[in-house]
Amino acid sequence: MKKRSALEICLPLALFVAACTSSLPTLLIAIAWMTIGVISLGHRTLESFSTDGIRRVWLRGFRGACLMFYHLAWWP
Repeated sequence: MKKRSALEICLPLALFVAACTSSLPTLLIAIAWMTIGVISLGHRTLESFSTDGIRRVWLRGFRGACLMFYHLAWWP
């Protein structure tokens, strides 16, 4: 099983921020993608997602928000 690094987990958030600041059409597409992700996944706690390769410290606070964003960004 592959361990996920902090960089791998935070990368989707960094790309999202960079893409949204680059242009308005990209911002709209990104918001639509995240909205579809939220609708598809519904309201789930982080404990309900697979934590294979993710340390337990990532389930709380700011790290938890980054991890939730990671799951939403890669929802399909």
